[in-house]
Amino acid sequence: MKQVLLVMCLAAPAFADGKASFEDLQAMAKDGSWDELLEHAEDVPAAKRTDEWRALVTKAATNVVERDESRASTLSARYGFLTKDPAFAKTGGGATVSVLEKCLRDERLRDPLGDCVTAFRKSKPNADTLAAGAKVIRKSWNPAAPLDLWSDAVSGNKDLCKDESLKESVVAGLELPKDEKRAGLARTLAFETCWSSLQPVMKEKLVGASSSLLANSCSALRAKKALTELQTELCKDEGY
Repeated sequence: MKQVLLVMCLAAPAFADGKASFEDLQAMAKDGSWDELLEHAEDVPAAKRTDEWRALVTKAATNVVERDESRASTLSARYGFLTKDPAFAKTGGGATVSVLEKCLRDERLRDPLGDCVTAFRKSKPNADTLAAGAKVIRKSWNPAAPLDLWSDAVSGNKDLCKDESLKESVVAGLELPKDEKRAGLARTLAFETCWSSLQPVMKEKLVGASSSLLANSCSALRAKKALTELQTELCKDEGY
């Protein structure tokens, strides 16, 4: 029994007060003990979590995710500052998209699209990662399927309004019945958030448009005074 206790004592880290100090975290980083560092990172009191502390946590998280991509979303949620670091965002972002892709292929899920997208969004991916996730979904699903991800993405980066995949998704969403949730997202993207980028597309698509596209577009385009005389008559003929 004494031998067992001795081994346990020798194996346990000798931290003051049972908690790791910042100096202990530095020693772990020097040894490449990244998992141990993350395990004890929050032993350091909140008031002492300086930029140097954040740098150590970021380095540890980046190394851990490079080895085990499935931990990216959990670490991002635990340490919000990680997504602001370019190195982690690149590694964690790619990993998060990879996890989404694997999730969508899980045949055990009753609603893979709903379940996987919900989990993906909870990891708080940045705008570029959201766009990458939307494109992953598009590979196997209708173009309108990733509209919620596109909506989140452009709120963080308006330049994504110019993305051809986003334009495809918006047009597909406008082809849905007006009361569908994704149709509402498409209208917001087309006529509010991304109007300057999508205005030419919407004018073009209104020529020979389906009844659903007209129902989703006519009122908004009329309010913006963006209808031609011919399009105005077309909308009137369809009752919009």
